[in-house]
Amino acid sequence: MAVAGVDTHKDMLAVAVIDQQGRELDRIELENSAAGHHRLVGWLRRFQLVRVGIEGSGSYGRAVALAAQGAGFEVVEVPPQLTAQARKRQRSNAKSDPIDALLIARITLREPDLPPIRPDGDIEDLRVLVRYRRELRAERNRQANGSTPTWCSSIPVTSAGSAGSPPNGTSTGPDVSSPATTRFEPVRHVSGSPGSGS
Repeated sequence: MAVAGVDTHKDMLAVAVIDQQGRELDRIELENSAAGHHRLVGWLRRFQLVRVGIEGSGSYGRAVALAAQGAGFEVVEVPPQLTAQARKRQRSNAKSDPIDALLIARITLREPDLPPIRPDGDIEDLRVLVRYRRELRAERNRQANGSTPTWCSSIPVTSAGSAGSPPNGTSTGPDVSSPATTRFEPVRHVSGSPGSGS
């Protein structure tokens, strides 16, 4: 039996698999995309997994969490506070995505009461939108302080499509009219030219 831990970021995933004694069996890094999620599911099936722990299952890890759950794995959320505490106990406090994935796997192994991810629902969509609103406010504050770079972010888009489907569609903004899978799509904001008033 084995347990997997997934550290999620906007563009990539770091994954580690451990045995019941917490020893690392294998690790992999993949793109955080529909193709990467499909490849990850196939890779995870090589092991007799009892659980998959994901940090960030409500944001950048949302789509991969749903893909893993849809493939039949038990998927739970690992709070980032637990990962930070585990990192402090390491000899080196340096942050590393593969090391964090290993720590997430070990937390998943030892903590029986981690919450399962929810496949859909208005509350989950609202949490993602609140995070995005905070990001927008932070960017507005940076621009108000005189920094107006070209800015790229990820708008959370709610869609009734299946988990892990390729992000071919586009949306002008979030839609929370019904329980939905949350998908992130890139959007580029370009500041106005000097004196344009925009």
